[in-house]
Formats: sequence, C-alpha cells, structure tokens
Amino acid sequence: MKKYLSVFLVIVMAFSMATYGYASQRFTTDVTLTVGGDGGGTTNPGDGETPNPNPGGEEKPNPNPDGEEKPNPNPGGEEKPNPNPGGEEKPNPNPGDSSGGRPSRPSGGGGGGSRPSAPNTKPAAPNGVKPGGVDGKGNPYYLIEGVYVAAGIHEDGYMRGYTNMTFGPDDFLTRAQFATIMDRVFEFDEVAITKSFDDTRGHWAENAINRLASRGVILGVSSTEFRPNDGLTKGHVLLMLSRVLDIAKYSKVSNLPSVKQYHAKEAVARMLNSGIYDELDKDFDVNARITRSEMVHLLNNLIYERNAKATRTERVLESRHIFLDLIENRWHMYYHDSVKSMDYNYLMQEVRNFEM
Repeated sequence: MKKYLSVFLVIVMAFSMATYGYASQRFTTDVTLTVGGDGGGTTNPGDGETPNPNPGGEEKPNPNPDGEEKPNPNPGGEEKPNPNPGGEEKPNPNPGDSSGGRPSRPSGGGGGGSRPSAPNTKPAAPNGVKPGGVDGKGNPYYLIEGVYVAAGIHEDGYMRGYTNMTFGPDDFLTRAQFATIMDRVFEFDEVAITKSFDDTRGHWAENAINRLASRGVILGVSSTEFRPNDGLTKGHVLLMLSRVLDIAKYSKVSNLPSVKQYHAKEAVARMLNSGIYDELDKDFDVNARITRSEMVHLLNNLIYERNAKATRTERVLESRHIFLDLIENRWHMYYHDSVKSMDYNYLMQEVRNFEM
C-alpha cells in the first residue's frame, strides 16, 4: 500500500511541475508583447518611441522663407469693405498700358514705358542713390544699386486714391495695390520681364506685378499664383521695402516678441532699427494687417523729409471738398502722411475732369 502511495505522489508532483512551467512561459510571453506598447500592435515594443524625423532638433526648412507669400487669414482684425476692390488704380481698359488708362508721365528708361528715369544718376558711392528720406538718426537712407526714385515723385506725390474721391486710410492694403504703388515710386536698371503669374493675366495691376516680380521685389504664393487681392501684413511690406533699401548697416536683432518669432526676422529687424517708423511700441505685431495710410507713412519716411507736409494739396482737398475721409479726420495718426503722398498733378487732372 505504501508503495502505491509513493508512486501516486511522484506522479502528482511531476504533473504540477509541468503545469507551472507552461503557465510561467505564457505569462512571460504576454509581458513581452505588452511592455512599452500602445495596445494596438505596435511594431516597436521595446521603448514605445517612434523614430525622430528631426533628431538634431534643427528647425525644418521654411517653405516660405521670404515672408510675403503665405496668405494671411486676417490677423490684424476684420477688413473694412473696400469701395473699389481693384484698389489703387481704375480697371485698365488697355491691359498693355500700366497706367490704368490714365495719362502718365512721359515715357523714359527703366519704367516699362510709364515713367521717366530719375534725373540724378547713381553716384560713385557703392550704396546707390539717396531716395530723399533720412533714418531715425537723421542719416540719409540709400537705395541698393540699380534702384531709383522715379522723377516727379518728390514734387508731385504718388498716391491717387479710389475712383470715388476717397483715400481709404484705414482700408487694408492689398498685394496688387502695393505692387502698383511700388512700381510707380521706384525704377530699376533691370527691366526685362522674366516673371508672370497665371492669376494676374488681364488684372489691372498685371504689368506692375510682373515688373516687380522680375526684379525680385515681390514674389508669389507659388510659381504660378500671386493672389493680387490678398492682404499684406506689416512684415510683408517691411520685407518688400528691404529689397530696395540698403539696410546692411542696421542691426539685425530686435527685442520685439513678434519679430523674434518671425521667419524673416533679420531683414525686418534691420528695417525697424533703421527708424522707418516714427514711433514703435513694444506691442508692435509684425503679423498684423497693414493699412494704406500706415504703408504711406513708411514710404514717405523713405523718400521725403520727416514730417513733410503738402499745403497746396491740402488746400485743393478743402476747397473742392473732396477726399473727405482725409480732411474730416485731421486727428488721424497718418493724416499728414496721406495728404503728402497724394499725386498733385493727377489730383488736379481729376478735379478738372470732374468739373467739366
């Protein structure tokens, strides 16, 4: 009897050990499959991390390094309705004529047939010509080589306003408007048209856009698209102006938070450090939409003496009771800039046409 009991105990113990080994193996296998995983059949169970596509921590290349190209959803606030969506010029009945169908200054070199070359050619100094304005320290600005202020701009102005005799000082500036204004104010040595866009064919600003794009002053949102009616930010305008102004001597560092984060921060910092704004506070937002009058303030400081006024233009506006959105808002921060910028000869021509 004892013999049979001993055999029975041996069998029980052997069975128990086999069962324990099998269970241990299953438990170990389950742990291996789940540790570090995501519960969804991860292919990397060891550490739960996916490979880092940017292991060096270096910022990815910016697909829009020049800053002006991406459309802005409207960071500066809601856009006011534009009484003339075409912008600064009347619709052009003759697309081959950049003047928008209006009489222009006599034709000359460098302006695509719309303006004469500036009478004072570039000096021997490598900095290029002086546009007429001074920086924040009272030193003259210099344009880069091959860029000039068009003849007549210093005497007559450059802004023409809307067709309903308003200026739109607080309207947001569009890409087509700024291209037209820049093309009117500046002339270039290189005028061969090498760039155009599919969405500007037949547009009233087509010729101005093509000239500036060919010179590299403005770019498109792609190789074929310009989006002429999209708005511009303060940063966009500063960046475009940096392509005609010699800014190398100004500091490339800015303590303004919005500029520090800007992808074209060095160019924008140099522009701001030049003193292109009369006043600049710490809340300046480089990504905010820019108005027409604020843009005029920057251009005026570049090409005119600071705080220059245009008394004769102001008298015409008052006596004819036109451009009321200016003369009835003399408190406006950029009132004098706006009046000074107006093209006096063109204004008188429009007044005569209106009174006929």
